[in-house]
Amino acid sequence: MVAVFPKVEGRAVYNLEDYRDTAYVKFNTHASPGINASNFDLVVAGNAGEDHVHILNLKCGDYYIYMTGLDTILKKRVSGGIAITLTQNYGTEVDYEVPLNEELTNFIKSERNGNQDFKINFSFQRCFNFSICIHFMQERWQQ
Repeated sequence: MVAVFPKVEGRAVYNLEDYRDTAYVKFNTHASPGINASNFDLVVAGNAGEDHVHILNLKCGDYYIYMTGLDTILKKRVSGGIAITLTQNYGTEVDYEVPLNEELTNFIKSERNGNQDFKINFSFQRCFNFSICIHFMQERWQQ
């Protein structure tokens, strides 16, 4: 059995009665398949009050585990993932910590300035804030 412990900045993220931590498991890979639940082979919800999610019956092999939860201190949905390799079948519980961050927020703000400039502001995982300014050249075709 595998137990995955979601953590934000070293703090446990507990399963709530109305918002369970969830582990999404992709078999035979160390690469993330993205965040769409349909790309994963197994989805497991945690039990209310616990600080982990149990994933049962995994065999030896490679796995990518993506987790989501609700950080009650940040009051935000958090997510993150890790790649693991299991070298033994069943028997012993194997524990993994999964570091989580605020989820990616795309396109917080878009601005159009006249006909030429388009500015997109991003916020990524509480770590980065940056802007991209794209200048569009308008060509006029003469006949």
